[in-house]
Amino acid sequence: MRGKYRHIGPGPGVALKLRMRSTHCAFLFVSLLAAGCSSASDPSPSPTSATPDGGTSPDPEAVPSTCAAPTKGPTTHGGSVMTDETWTADTSPHILPYDTGIYAKVTLEPCATVLLAPKAQVTVRPGGALVGEGTASKRISIGARDAGKPFSNIRNLGGVVQLTYATIEGGGDPLNTQPYLTGALVGQVNDLTKPDFALKNVTVRGSMSNGIVLTGDGHFSDDSSDLIVTGSAQSPISTFPRAVGSIPTGTFTGNAHDQILLPGSGVTEDIITDQIMHNRGVPYQVGNPNDSGQLRVGRGSGTAVATLTIEAGVTVRFKKGGVFEIDSTSGTLPATGALIARGTAANPITFTSGEASPSQADWLGLTFGGVPDARDVADHIVVEYAGLKSTGGSLSCAPGMREHAVHFSGGQPGHAFITNSTIAHSTNGINSGWRGTPVDFTVTNTFDDVPGCKLTSPPDPNNSCAGRPACAVQ
Repeated sequence: MRGKYRHIGPGPGVALKLRMRSTHCAFLFVSLLAAGCSSASDPSPSPTSATPDGGTSPDPEAVPSTCAAPTKGPTTHGGSVMTDETWTADTSPHILPYDTGIYAKVTLEPCATVLLAPKAQVTVRPGGALVGEGTASKRISIGARDAGKPFSNIRNLGGVVQLTYATIEGGGDPLNTQPYLTGALVGQVNDLTKPDFALKNVTVRGSMSNGIVLTGDGHFSDDSSDLIVTGSAQSPISTFPRAVGSIPTGTFTGNAHDQILLPGSGVTEDIITDQIMHNRGVPYQVGNPNDSGQLRVGRGSGTAVATLTIEAGVTVRFKKGGVFEIDSTSGTLPATGALIARGTAANPITFTSGEASPSQADWLGLTFGGVPDARDVADHIVVEYAGLKSTGGSLSCAPGMREHAVHFSGGQPGHAFITNSTIAHSTNGINSGWRGTPVDFTVTNTFDDVPGCKLTSPPDPNNSCAGRPACAVQ
């Protein structure tokens, strides 16, 4: 069982943190070194953390440290690194008193400690690299020089950041921006062929904003894994949806908002390549306070189809007024987005309101634009608290504006691909906004607390509703 950190101050500029573990004796972390001891007489099992599938994985920091106390530090570095350097464990701690630009390769040895001054920022530029490969018993430590005074962030603007068995703690000072827009690690490489961060067995703890922020095409490497983000004042991870599939395995609890934030600003975030929304044990939140809350799949034009696959058990929450668009266009061109959302009876996929006290019509719901792709699957999903009245017409035989949990706004779907699902606490159910023959989406689906129409009728190919009721299934 973990105890809490407490500061015991020997004097200015030196922070000691005492952490108690059940598997070994008191672990003393001084900002100038990291060391630990173990007790062979204590047979308690190693601490574990929960995984999304309900199992547990070893706490990577539960392994006793074998780092020796440094004998040649501290080492103070200037504002820029222009030639390759190795920052050793024995010359630790490596003090960064100013903003630091890295233009060459900086190698961190196992057991190396790096301490940043308050509000300081490390920026890895094109041609630069921050690389450190620790081990389970020889972790690399990056933290704040002064207790209670966080550094800003480690930012990648086109270089390489590759860390293994490392702990990053005490960063995330938002400086002059909103805390939900920044983090202790910030990736802005904006290149789908080049990852912003390669992180294995890395812990990001105690950020004063988000833990990790990725913008544009920013993403994790394919081999990133076992990431822990905890103690953040905002969310563990904020990422543009277009790279949502790169989020690695890990544990993302113990933050102010245990969620993966998708900012939801629209076009620049659109999913335009195949992505998987993994079940990482916390919900996805679409929309930060200043964005509209749009999650969109597809370019809206062209022939390439981007597919978003959502794993069973995932929950996606939308801010008030938000929307999930699988292709954002209307008309009869083939959709450029596809959705594969295949839940199970035990682990459905849920699309819901992000409000603390959700209510009917909090958000618009799901919209399928163009001619739905033949790959679309929505099985064992739940859509709830949707049906906000939009500014667009229904396009179906139902008069007025659309206010439905699911809306079709283009060509006729080839089949009823929404199956074994529930629409709940929403204004209306499914809106048939195409011209053609009716498709019955009600056969295997359940409608709970839907006071309006469960399924509207589409107009015929001539856009006439003669002989067709506005509501096909009441």
